[in-house]
Amino acid sequence: MTLTRCRRCRQPILHDARCCPHCAVARPSRRRRRARTLLAGLLAAAAGFAGYLYAAPPRVAREAPPPASSAANVTTIPKTVPSGPPRPHPREGQASPPR
Repeated sequence: MTLTRCRRCRQPILHDARCCPHCAVARPSRRRRRARTLLAGLLAAAAGFAGYLYAAPPRVAREAPPPASSAANVTTIPKTVPSGPPRPHPREGQASPPR
């Protein structure tokens, strides 16, 4: 027989009492049971997460990239195609243009 306190009048009562004999509130110890269950669930989740982190493979540290030289920072300009009239594709049923 475990004693607990009533959530309303804080008088000692049995933990499985259906109503408080002092103030007649229904289910006087229900809140504490719920809080304990919530606390136990959170502790179990934290322990599971800690176990996951402990069992996970270690992360490999990446090395820093080598410093870039000043020549690597130069932007290159791509070559352009000389302008002019578009040439038809040779497979379109036309003869290829003279060279």
